[in-house]
Amino acid sequence: MPTEILYQVVALILLIGLLIFGIILPEHFRKKKRNSELNSIVPGDKIITQQGIRGTVEAVEKELLTIVCEPDGIRLQIAQWGVRSKQGS
Repeated sequence: MPTEILYQVVALILLIGLLIFGIILPEHFRKKKRNSELNSIVPGDKIITQQGIRGTVEAVEKELLTIVCEPDGIRLQIAQWGVRSKQGS
């Protein structure tokens, strides 16, 4: 095998390795962390939705959350994926 072809094969393998370790794995870990954060939401947690609505979780159903917004006590049902961040209890 000529050395030029060998260098191209090695470069291709390094490029694929860089793609896997630089892009695919970090995205996988980010998704895993996000899913575990969403699944750990329990009643009493304070959350912020992706639209900027703040509230306290009152009930957790399959993929729906019932939140209570202050100061009027308005209850909203939102999809679980609509949560931007959890602020704890």
